[in-house]
Amino acid sequence: MQRLSAAAIVILILVGSAVVAVPYAKSVQTEHKLLRDKVDALKAAPPWSPASAPEDCVGHAMDFGAECTGLKQACDAAVPDMTRTCAQQLDLGAWCAGHGDAIHTTGFGYQDCQVRLEHLTERKERRRPKKHCAAGWRALADMCRGL
Repeated sequence: MQRLSAAAIVILILVGSAVVAVPYAKSVQTEHKLLRDKVDALKAAPPWSPASAPEDCVGHAMDFGAECTGLKQACDAAVPDMTRTCAQQLDLGAWCAGHGDAIHTTGFGYQDCQVRLEHLTERKERRRPKKHCAAGWRALADMCRGL
């Protein structure tokens, strides 16, 4: 049996990697585009109204995250974007001022998240919604800091 040289082994590894990586990259691109299309459709016909409270924006974004069937990372990244899109339609000045320095703390929105997640009893079941809730509140805090 003939032994392969080091160069041949490297070439085989590179070709094998390309065979796996190229279809995966195409799949990720397709998933990301589908998610962007969903987000754009929601922005065009939003489930929120101008009378919504900023807390409701977090709830709408969490609902979107829970129903999202795309790549986990893309869905998670869309939650704060959805919160910001909803909150941009609101007058946040008085709401942010009412929270004072709380917006600068890591616990901002913690109590709201606890209430939203209290019906979820399993730790594993709470993981993503907890992450989405925190991301939504961070998005609101960032918007308040920008005022």
